[in-house]
Amino acid sequence: MRGSMMFSSRSLHSRKRKGIALASSVLAGALVLPLSGCGTLAADAKDKYPTKSIDYVIPFEAGGTTDLLGRQVGDSLADEIGSKVVYDNVAGSGGALGTEQAVTADPDGYTLGMSAVSTMTVAPLQNSKLSYQKPEDYTVFGRLPIQPMVLAVKADAPWDTMSEFVEDARKNPGKLSISNSGTYATPGLASYATERAADVEFNIVPYAGGGADARNAVLGGDADATIAGGPLFKGFVDSGDMKILGVYFDGEYPLYPDAPSAFDEGVEWEAVAEFILVGPPGLPEEVTNTVSDNLESAITTEKFENEVDKLGFIADYADPAETERIIKDAQGTNAELVDYVESRQ
Repeated sequence: MRGSMMFSSRSLHSRKRKGIALASSVLAGALVLPLSGCGTLAADAKDKYPTKSIDYVIPFEAGGTTDLLGRQVGDSLADEIGSKVVYDNVAGSGGALGTEQAVTADPDGYTLGMSAVSTMTVAPLQNSKLSYQKPEDYTVFGRLPIQPMVLAVKADAPWDTMSEFVEDARKNPGKLSISNSGTYATPGLASYATERAADVEFNIVPYAGGGADARNAVLGGDADATIAGGPLFKGFVDSGDMKILGVYFDGEYPLYPDAPSAFDEGVEWEAVAEFILVGPPGLPEEVTNTVSDNLESAITTEKFENEVDKLGFIADYADPAETERIIKDAQGTNAELVDYVESRQ
């Protein structure tokens, strides 16, 4: 189980919970003054990292909310660190392709990458050839904003809460269907986690077309419910076509402030997309400190929090050490969940 976390400016959690973790000194680059009689600076400012633009890999398609989050982080980091950030969208394999590119880059600090805790913990279980099998295989700079998963149904569905939906499934094993964007994606794992935590059986159906297809299956009457990140349903909830039965987060989700937490609905499982900033292993200490310190400054401002709230994310910063602990905890939790998923195939 995950315990307490570090937050940027607000306390969001009150209870320990299981979940899918499916986002220091500020003057690390200070000048060293010359000794008396020396004709040059021991550390010239022009040689301090960074001296050129930084490539920033976003392992998701351009234009989506996750891409927008990545660019919001990158823009804020660029302002703090004083260097241009060049974006490179490398989508595929649930984020694995772009992550692989970021963590195998030259260890000079000029290639960083956005990734997710689920990518770092689930993908290696399926592919032993990936370079990032454990946290020691890459550098972690900190956790970025997170995005809770939600359980959504058509507005005229007979259930108004997650507990009602679960109780119906208990009475009718295997009858109620949940669509999702992929078995081993965070929404898919959340579907099985709900089943396992509530001790019920669903008909869980992945859609190759992603979350939009899974959502449309519900709107078209081909599935009873679906699980995905909150922004996917916002327009349909606002229009009165869908409703949210519960949020897989033990705290308030500003996008749906009136939606109940899964924990209050008897499903004690947190399913959130937890995004992180990573780089290759073996980076110089100056680079690691400079990126980490400036990242914290960049994404813990009230302005940044307000901007990511609008995108459907929650600013929930964690420093490198805490982020590594989160990843290691998720490795065990997700390995158990993947075992359960495979037993259900």
